[in-house]
This record gives sequence, structure tokens and C-alpha cells, in this order.
Amino acid sequence: MSNKTEPIRELECKFDDNGSPSWDSFPSHKNCQVRGGCDLPPHLPGIIILVHGVNSTGEWFSVAEKKLCEGLNKRLGLTGTSHELETNKYLFDDKIDAMPLMPRDLPDVNINKSPVIRFYWGYASSKGNEDRYIIPLANEKGVDYHQLKRENIPYANIMAQGPFFWGGGPFQNGTNNLHSLWSEKGFKERVGGVKVQWLNEDKDRLLTNAPPRKYYAHAAKRLADMVDSI
Repeated sequence: MSNKTEPIRELECKFDDNGSPSWDSFPSHKNCQVRGGCDLPPHLPGIIILVHGVNSTGEWFSVAEKKLCEGLNKRLGLTGTSHELETNKYLFDDKIDAMPLMPRDLPDVNINKSPVIRFYWGYASSKGNEDRYIIPLANEKGVDYHQLKRENIPYANIMAQGPFFWGGGPFQNGTNNLHSLWSEKGFKERVGGVKVQWLNEDKDRLLTNAPPRKYYAHAAKRLADMVDSI
């Protein structure tokens, strides 16, 4: 290339399955000397996966994603540029917080540039076991199973609105023991014949019987598959 200023034709940047950029061009005549410009895009600051805990529907995800993008834009100097990180726009983000669950549709992932992925998991009751445990249950539209029962709606009509589930599963079923994930037993409300609820100082947390924790193993496999795909 000569030292003179030469015209540059910006090339389209394409990404392969591994996220590596590439450009396609062709030689120009020596009398033209039009160069192909390969503008290397800035790297995203990694992928951030938000995972909620027990007894949660990820109600804090939207605020966390917003603040993460704001902080990264400030730290990486992206504010006001064409590469500024923006939160993904989910249809349920602006809904009333009182609704336990809302459809998690993502209208267009190409509109924004967010490094955040929201991961949801929880317990889904098998048919016929909805009343076996004292657990809040709702369908994907946020309709409460127990409220439908109180309205004396026929069981078949209630099941037609299922499945019913709860984000993160019941509070008392939380564990850090991997062996428990494949156990046939969940939390037991009695120890030596004594109800542990009698010793519970937090009255908002009912320490009642809970289902086996196999839904933890299912969530872990889903999360592992997602990380592997990334």
C-alpha cells in the first residue's frame, strides 16, 4: 500500500459459529487502489447468565440487566457510541409486579446489544399431585392454581389451564448437596416426630413437606446444555 491517502470500501463483517469475525473482498486494479476496510468490532465483555434462587420467578432480572449494561458501558467507554450495550426488551418487563408469572417473549433479539441471558427454572407439579404439597402454583399466564380451587372450578377445567409450576421451587427445599438432587425425598416437616415449623422464627416461611429435588437436576442439565451451546 502506498503512503498516499487511498479510498476505502467498508466490508461487511460476518461472524462464524464460534463468534469470530471475517470479511470477504476481491482484488482491485492497480489503477484503482480501492482498499477493503475491515473494522474489527469490539468484543462483548463476556456472557452473563442470571440464575434466580429458590422461591423466585426472576423478578429482579430486568433491574439487574439494566444496571449491568449501564456499568459496563461506563467502564468500557461505550456510552453514546454505536456499540453501547442495551437491555433486551421482554414483553413482561413492564407488567404489574403482582403477577407471579408473565409470558417471557423476546420480540427481537437483534434490536439491542445485551450480554445478559436470563435463566429460569423451578418445580412443576405432576398431574394429580397439585395438592400434595403446600406450594404456590401458577400457570404461564400467572393464574393461581389454589385460587381456581377456591372458586370451585371443576378439576378437569383447572387442568386444562396447566401445567402449574413455581419458579425455583419451595423455599424449604433449597440445598447445596448434589446427592439430594437425585434423591426420592424432599424436605421433611418432622424430625423425630416434632414439626420443625414450631422452631421457625420466620413465620412467612412455611417449613412443610416438599417434593423430591429432581427438578434441580433437570435445571442443572438445562443450564449445562445452554453453556455448552454458547
